[in-house]
Amino acid sequence: MKNKNVSIRIKLLATTISVLFLVVAATAAVNITQFKEVCIEALFERARADAQDLREAVQQGLQYFSLDSFSDMTQLLNLHLHKKFSYSYIADNKNIILYHSDGKTKGVKLDPRIYEKLKFSDKVNSVIIPTGKYYECVIPIVSDFDVKGTIHIGIQNKTVDDMALGLIVKNVGILIIALLVAVMCLLYLLTKNFTKPISELAKKVDYINSRFNLQKQVKEAAGDELKEFGVSFELMTKELEEKTVSRDYVKNIIENMNDALFVLSVTGKIITLNRAGKVLLNSTEEKILGRSFGDIVTDGEYIFKEKGIIDFSRSGESRNFETKIKAAGGQLVPVLLSTAEISGEKTSEKNIICAVKDITDIKKAQMLLQRAHDELEKRVEERTAELADANMKLNLDIIQRQRIEKQLRKSYEEMEMTFRGSVQALAKAVESRDPYTAGHQERVAALACAIAREMNLKESTVNEIYMSGVSHDIGKIGIPMEILNKKERLTDEEFAKIKTHPQVGYDILKAIEFPWPLAKIVLQHHERMDGSGYPNGLVNEDILLEAKIIAVADVVEAMAFARPYRGALGVDRALEEIMKNKGKLYDQAVADACEAVIKNKKFEFSIEKTE
Repeated sequence: MKNKNVSIRIKLLATTISVLFLVVAATAAVNITQFKEVCIEALFERARADAQDLREAVQQGLQYFSLDSFSDMTQLLNLHLHKKFSYSYIADNKNIILYHSDGKTKGVKLDPRIYEKLKFSDKVNSVIIPTGKYYECVIPIVSDFDVKGTIHIGIQNKTVDDMALGLIVKNVGILIIALLVAVMCLLYLLTKNFTKPISELAKKVDYINSRFNLQKQVKEAAGDELKEFGVSFELMTKELEEKTVSRDYVKNIIENMNDALFVLSVTGKIITLNRAGKVLLNSTEEKILGRSFGDIVTDGEYIFKEKGIIDFSRSGESRNFETKIKAAGGQLVPVLLSTAEISGEKTSEKNIICAVKDITDIKKAQMLLQRAHDELEKRVEERTAELADANMKLNLDIIQRQRIEKQLRKSYEEMEMTFRGSVQALAKAVESRDPYTAGHQERVAALACAIAREMNLKESTVNEIYMSGVSHDIGKIGIPMEILNKKERLTDEEFAKIKTHPQVGYDILKAIEFPWPLAKIVLQHHERMDGSGYPNGLVNEDILLEAKIIAVADVVEAMAFARPYRGALGVDRALEEIMKNKGKLYDQAVADACEAVIKNKKFEFSIEKTE
């Protein structure tokens, strides 16, 4: 019997777990669609935002260039390509790919079955197009109120599925942990209030059967504790009949059992009962004996007549019933009733023995289990609703942050354009006083940017160097024109005047708040590594890297192009000067980068002057 105690616990626990995990499965099935829709919306919102940013940049450029003449467009596409997107490209209004993020696909005609009928309800909206294993976010590029082309961003179906799966795994994992805790609680309640009382009853029956050597037959019986209890009881009554035990012997066994036992006549009258029976009915023996057992059972008439309990017992079998006993005072006690037929003291006399097990604690445990199950289902529903609401708020927060980031980027770009315009205007003012060297600052800025990229500097630093390059000679606005345009050799006094232009440029620019040290770069662009430069004679570690790059580019451009006092010396002669004095006058890394961009033809000076 002890080994069998596990069986009913496993059956009840398995049933409970099955119900709980059905709830989990149903919850997951409902959430899969919701999470996938949320992920699709989030990805496409990001795709639209990136495409709109890219469109703004392109549409600004269309004021000066045609759509098929942009430079560095592949780099711009990759800059706007989020890691969750598969590709991006720009097509013209004839559906021909002009630029692609892979840097290779160009001139390919888009699939006419998908794109030829591509129309927009207005000039600024976007559309989503399924293309095989991808979804494409498409927005129009508009200039002069006409659609000049389209921007396409591709999102792989698997990306959406992976995001949805991640959300589902996270939320279902939390739910499973909660369910495991609930299952442990249920297992504790089952053990304490159901299986333990039945096990105690089984031990008592085992004790009686040990007196008659019946354990082996009981262990061979299949089933859980309840069925074994019935089999044990049947074997016990048969053994009592075969051994023709006396009435006093049976009464002694009955009297010492913890569970109530009643001996009935064939008419259902109570002949005798044990001490536990008196306690159960909360009455004395005198008031109980001779009463009909059916009177103290709530559904006694149904059991004794329609169920045929007496005839059933006479068939030599036992049977279990769940019913209620009427105790004194009208209290109804839930019990498990087992019956069997036994022989009386005379061979012709037949009696019925009824074993009654108080199952009040078991019923309470069942109620607790049901309440726990109902509460768990309610908690699961509430938690599911909370998680769905939290996910929705999270995605709204993400979208809001993306909009704020977009506004900040736009503000920064507008500020940078303002700075760029201001500096270029000042540079133009300087060049208007010296037509012979018009375009010098622009060419220096272009070469300096090429050197910076060769040194793998950040693009933001490259932009700073460009702005510094186009304004490095802004201080010449304070130099008399007759000195700037003088064709003869300058006097020492005139050259000293020329050497003041870095300080003048610094004084002009220092009052303007730039997001980088523009004024200091202009001040230091004539400093040299060995301290022989001007205006302050700075040495290596005191000179900004940006100023070192401007210095090399300034020397190369000045030697490559003609000046009022001499003709052009050429790029080769300028490069020879730089390499001869690298590490002494010029920074070694900057000089090597300059040589690389010129010899590998990564950079060439424009022949035309900048107007």
